[in-house]
Amino acid sequence: MRFDYLTVAFVSQAALWSFNNALLTTSLSTRKRHLNLSLESLQDSSIENIITSTEGDLQSPLSSLPLPPQKGGILRRFRDTFSHLQDPERFIERRSAELGPVFQMYQFFKPVVVVGGQDAVKEFIQEREAEAKVIYPDLPETFRELQTEWSTLNMDSTQQRFKEARELFKDMLQAPEARSYYLSTILPEIEAYADSLLERVQANPQKEILLVPELKELCLQIFARIFSGEGLTKEQVQMFLDYNSSLLTISKVTPEFKKGKEALDTLSEVMLRRFHAMEDKVAQGERIFVFECFRKNKGFLDVKNYERISVGMLLMIWGAYIECAALMIGSTVCMLEQNIDPTATVLREIRDQEAKGEKRTELSFWDGMKYTNGIMKESLRLVPPGAGLSRYGDTEFSLAGYRIPKGLSVQLDPRIGNKDSSLFEQAESFEPLRWVPPGASTTPASSSCPFKGMALTLGTGSWFPGGNGAHRCPGVPLAELVSTMFVSALSERFDSWEFGGSGLTTDGAVNYVNIPIKISPDDLGLKFCIRQNT
Repeated sequence: MRFDYLTVAFVSQAALWSFNNALLTTSLSTRKRHLNLSLESLQDSSIENIITSTEGDLQSPLSSLPLPPQKGGILRRFRDTFSHLQDPERFIERRSAELGPVFQMYQFFKPVVVVGGQDAVKEFIQEREAEAKVIYPDLPETFRELQTEWSTLNMDSTQQRFKEARELFKDMLQAPEARSYYLSTILPEIEAYADSLLERVQANPQKEILLVPELKELCLQIFARIFSGEGLTKEQVQMFLDYNSSLLTISKVTPEFKKGKEALDTLSEVMLRRFHAMEDKVAQGERIFVFECFRKNKGFLDVKNYERISVGMLLMIWGAYIECAALMIGSTVCMLEQNIDPTATVLREIRDQEAKGEKRTELSFWDGMKYTNGIMKESLRLVPPGAGLSRYGDTEFSLAGYRIPKGLSVQLDPRIGNKDSSLFEQAESFEPLRWVPPGASTTPASSSCPFKGMALTLGTGSWFPGGNGAHRCPGVPLAELVSTMFVSALSERFDSWEFGGSGLTTDGAVNYVNIPIKISPDDLGLKFCIRQNT
């Protein structure tokens, strides 16, 4: 993993976040928890010591239950934090193998209970989350301010505004009608980019392509057109990148935070102007799907809350580009890391869909690409962007036979279940066929996979690439659609692709950036081999 200067600074100050933010934003009982985590003492403070110092805990009806297991030792807070930052996936894999799927750790110097495994996750989302009101976000102050009061990441799930936003997301991001409507915007953008890439490879076959920054900009342009009606200028693209980079800055006085705040203010004004332009077009009889979604859902146009709308447009562009770029890049790289070449199968799927009379401008064409959709799901399983956000509640509760004290953050982590061989046979293998229905004919070799389609039968709590519970990411279906279209476009134009050499470790592995999400570095170079006689 690589550390840039921002990450190093962030790590060095993260404990001060937990101290200062607690004093400003939390109740007295929760402040006690944070105060125990200050840097005044380098002696390891176990979570047991923290919770037993809180009034009333010893009289709890759950006091006979054990706390989730944790590693002991001096300076555990620091050792956990730095080990997790260095390689989050390996850390979680080792810790869950040693302690089980539910355990305690320190993340950014703060205590958190990691919850993994199908049974515990299912119990949490179906019972404990609502019952114990585990609804309060445990986020840095800088992140909270830059996300604004209108971000669902800053809301508890009992708020009316949260419920209104989730209804909007359902209509705007998840509904088949929405994805069908967006195809006319997505398809030309994907095809134009793939054609441009082909032309560059034809001109210089040996030149490395730095795909990551190009796909970030491509996603920003696609979702800006979808959610705001227009593309972005180069300056506006950079503002979104600056905004994203500023979310985990260590303080409001840093230049990075100030740049992010300026980007937020400027882009919000841009979005407001674009929304008013939508209003004018609708008044003239033009149909705009995004506008219809705002008008349909309460809390937006019915009260003329234009600030909420403009910031909401900005955050949807930001969230969609982050999610989609990570999956587009992840699926492209994951196929290389697993040493497989599925492009011929993807191309065969495209030809089969065309032979059936399916049209690329219709959602049924892409929904019928079962194997290619499986590539997306396997990429999310083996190269997950990260864990879900931590949240805490005001009430203690039991989970998987353990006592979770009030005020202690809980984080659902999909990575534990993703490598569980009881859920995914040959869990270390990249096998898209595990997501293909048994009756689907995709490739002559499909019958050789003994667990074809088995991932489709998994129950609640086994598979949640976009988080789980009330705050699960609503944009995964849209990200999978765009990424399926992208891999299809690549497979039609290129036989294969390979690492060019830059952006790799000395061992030849991808030098991933792991914080705040896992994504390939901007300097990762790829070389493409042009497909002949397509």
